[in-house]
Amino acid sequence: MRRMHWMALILLAGLVAQGQSRPVSPAGYSISGTVVSAQGEQPLPHMQVMVGHAEAQGALQAVVSGDDGRFQFTGLPAGKYWLAAEGIGFARQNFDEHEGFFTGIVVGPNIDSAGLVFRVRPDCSIAGSVTDDLNDPVRQAQVMLFRRGVVNGKQGTTQQTGAVTDAAGHYRFSHLKPGTYFVAVSTQPWYAQNQQATTQVTEQVAAQVAAPGSSDVGRGEERLATEERPAPELDVTYPVTFYSGTTETADATPLDLKPGDRVTADLTLTPVPAVRLRVDYSGLNAESASATLVRRLFDSQEQVAAGATQIGNKEVELSGVAPGRYELTVSTFGKTSRQWTQTVDVAGDTRVSARRGSGPVAVSGVVKTDGGMVIPARAQVTLRSIVSVDVVSAPIAASGEFQFDESSMKPGKYEVQVLNFRDALVSSVTAANGKVDNQSVEITGAGAVRLVVTVSQRLGNVDGIARHDGKPVAGAMVVLAPRDLTATTRFRRDQSDSDGSFSLRGALPGKYTVVAIENGWDVEWLNPAVMKTYLKNGIDIEVTPQGKYKVEAKVQ
Repeated sequence: MRRMHWMALILLAGLVAQGQSRPVSPAGYSISGTVVSAQGEQPLPHMQVMVGHAEAQGALQAVVSGDDGRFQFTGLPAGKYWLAAEGIGFARQNFDEHEGFFTGIVVGPNIDSAGLVFRVRPDCSIAGSVTDDLNDPVRQAQVMLFRRGVVNGKQGTTQQTGAVTDAAGHYRFSHLKPGTYFVAVSTQPWYAQNQQATTQVTEQVAAQVAAPGSSDVGRGEERLATEERPAPELDVTYPVTFYSGTTETADATPLDLKPGDRVTADLTLTPVPAVRLRVDYSGLNAESASATLVRRLFDSQEQVAAGATQIGNKEVELSGVAPGRYELTVSTFGKTSRQWTQTVDVAGDTRVSARRGSGPVAVSGVVKTDGGMVIPARAQVTLRSIVSVDVVSAPIAASGEFQFDESSMKPGKYEVQVLNFRDALVSSVTAANGKVDNQSVEITGAGAVRLVVTVSQRLGNVDGIARHDGKPVAGAMVVLAPRDLTATTRFRRDQSDSDGSFSLRGALPGKYTVVAIENGWDVEWLNPAVMKTYLKNGIDIEVTPQGKYKVEAKVQ
């Protein structure tokens, strides 16, 4: 069962009393069991346990577990329910929760809903201090937390959250789930003098730099940089530093957290000489420009803080930069605002010329609907980058036409999505001057791209029971996999409930295989090589527009 968005806990006010629940009719069914710690299986007293209808957010009843960890709900009509629990040292979590899914509890005639074991994970935490090379605390440092694992069917390491160190250099990440984490720090030395606010060097100053008497313009530029540069001991920066002490992601020390772990991760930052990156945008036919740097950290990206100085009217200089590989984005301003992006390796002071060939392109198109569906007023088309964090959106007019802002577009491969279309999905994409792969489009920058996006409400639903040796299996991961395993947007998932039931809703018409995997929450189900090993024991099905199907899936 898919997780719902929970309302504020205030909705539960008045429901909870020690060991008791809101009075209900004596008729009906019950749910009972014991709350235990997932680390050690010991019963947990004084835990708040709540129950509610599967398709609703509000709690029907709430109790506090007894000294033996037991809880009970009575007077429940036949149906399907969610269970949630929380307490001191235990963040709120659902019954058998995995990655936004949980197991619903079914009650009714001849269904045993007693004796449940509700395993809840104790909170984990990572805390530490950030100090400099003199062992002084580093305040206001940006601390980033990354987690490695399977997320939405892919193995990767992505940023989960962030924190800022306090006056004593301390940071803390609380309420973490078990898993493998990495900690990184990004900041600048407080005494560094290379992070000036963006400034403009006037044409008069620039002319003096290249005035008669200097051998050439290039030497004039070099003298300008030398005259403005602070003393070497002040022209320093901190590279992004990972626990425990490395500046390379490959050498970062993983922190493997088990339920209830409290881990300390202290970091010491060592300054390095800062380098400068001067960007020549004279070939871009622009009146002015700005430049930004982005660095890839594992499978995420971070924008780099750098001082920016406009040199004359055709160059911009970024200072306070640590050596490394970056994605440089140059934004130009004038009659037309545009962006160009390229990768740069910065080992020392570097000068690059912004390349027009890597610039943006015009992307427009039309949305077509099936069945006479009216386009909602707030509907949007979204292009989500396959390889980066870039997301761009454009509103859809009543006619279906849309146009992306050229200044926000970069060449790359994007997944095409629509937003604010209720119960509707993108069923097909075609492109003029763009390469389409299922519902993704590759924009090369070689000319304007015209998209035709078809949206459908004629979706099918697949319901069923997950079984092993003829018995229903609760908590299995059930996947509706399209015949073309590269069509990532067509996958559907659910978690089987206490009676083994599952529901895979909103499937586009096409050929699929239903696969049920016990303990499958670490399986890379978006990896074709991995999924192929499960497909041979799956159930093949062809979904037609608005079709409804019942299947029995063999749990593997």
